[in-house]
Amino acid sequence: MKNKKGKSDKAKSGRKACFLGITLAAILIASIFAAVVPVTAAIPPLTTAKYSLEYEGGPINDLKTYNPGDTVFYRCSHMPWSEDVWLTEVMDIYPDGNSSVLFSGNLPIAQGETYAIETNWTIPLDWSDSVISNQVIFNITSQLTGLPEMGVASQQNWVIFAPPEFDFTWEQVCCRNISFTGWISKPGNIINHTWHFGDGIKITIAGDPGVITHQYPSCGVKKGVNLSGYDNQGNFNYTTKDIYVDCGPKAIAQANPPCFKEDGTWITFDGSASHVDKLNPNPRSITWWKWTFSDGQPGSNDGQPVTTRWVNDTIMATLEVSDECCNDTVNVPVNQCPSQVPAITAIGIIALIGLLSVVAAISIRRRK
Repeated sequence: MKNKKGKSDKAKSGRKACFLGITLAAILIASIFAAVVPVTAAIPPLTTAKYSLEYEGGPINDLKTYNPGDTVFYRCSHMPWSEDVWLTEVMDIYPDGNSSVLFSGNLPIAQGETYAIETNWTIPLDWSDSVISNQVIFNITSQLTGLPEMGVASQQNWVIFAPPEFDFTWEQVCCRNISFTGWISKPGNIINHTWHFGDGIKITIAGDPGVITHQYPSCGVKKGVNLSGYDNQGNFNYTTKDIYVDCGPKAIAQANPPCFKEDGTWITFDGSASHVDKLNPNPRSITWWKWTFSDGQPGSNDGQPVTTRWVNDTIMATLEVSDECCNDTVNVPVNQCPSQVPAITAIGIIALIGLLSVVAAISIRRRK
């Protein structure tokens, strides 16, 4: 019985030892996993951080347009969304090749928190290198450090340089002279601009457009008046309009009656048919009429189109009209009326027949 009991005790002791060994092994394995998991979890993969780049309150990749000389204000935001991270450096690589360290240190950013850095970059006025299809790149590099590794994330965003936008207005000055006023959407970066006046004449001037006056050789519609130019990035743009050049006033005059009798006549000189350019979409108006006479007698001095005077000698009347911009003149000659041949009445015809009859009778008698 003792032997049997001893064997039983040994068996129980063996089972306990095996169970204990298995338990210790399980504990050891669990300890290993427990030691590994925290270290693995502390290494933040790059996908656990969310980055955004914004300018003036909006995403920079919305393709807002800029020109040389503009200052771009933007903000780089970091937000870890699954693990805590440590921000150690933010490097801004500008499109012109320069760079700037926006942050350097050891900043912990907790999960769900956002850390933003606001900064700006002024585009150089003479910057033209590295421009491909008028596009440039903003490159933000952020270093996120966990335990025990470091990750690097970058974001590239596009900004498009807009070509200059030209525009101009025009107004009549005087006698086929037109004043043009030109401007652009972004002043200060225009290399030169060119005016095409629509009559075969063009002129190129350095810098931004302004006010210029051009005299046309003829009046009427001028098609294809054009303002164009280049900026310092080589961008070209233009605008084209049709304009109208005023023909000025037209003096029209007449004398009534058109001649004077031998003893003189009262004659009315009328310039009321004079008119401005009727084809002008924005016509002027006649402001005054002026009559002068070659015999030195006073003409009209009241600025009215009609005047009347006594005429008993050959004269030249001159009418001048004005639209307060341009003038026009016309001459009206007044001569003596031709002598009138007396009209033959019925009595005169009878008398003439009788006279001819007498002459014929005398002629026949002499032949006999």
